[in-house]
Formats: sequence, C-alpha cells, structure tokens
Amino acid sequence: MRIRVADASLLSDLCDYLSLEGYVVVEASQDEADVLMPAPSDLEAATKLMLEINIWQAKHGAVEVSVNSE
Repeated sequence: MRIRVADASLLSDLCDYLSLEGYVVVEASQDEADVLMPAPSDLEAATKLMLEINIWQAKHGAVEVSVNSE
C-alpha cells in the first residue's frame, strides 16, 4: 500500500512509527512511502494499518494521510 502525507516533513516520523508497529515501510518520495502488506486483499491487515495511521494522526494534529491500495 502507498501512503502519502500532506506535510512531507512528517513522513519519516510516520514511517518510523509504523516500523515500530511491525510494518515494513520504504520511503518512495518526499511525501510518499510504500507499506508492504502480507497480502493485497487481506482486509484485516489493511484495517489494522488504517487504525495505526489514525492513532499516529491523532498524535500529530490530524495531518492528512492518504492511502492507496494499488
């Protein structure tokens, strides 16, 4: 899954947070990163990732994060 952070200065922080939660995250550009998922259609894994992103957002002033499953 590709994630994009509206505030590019926070991408590294989000990647670090997700890595600590057990995700493999690779920065793809200044404001985007790829999160490696166990299976593209794994609804449970995608739901857990969204939960982790929501928790991170709550701690960072609800900065906009978009997620693309392609």
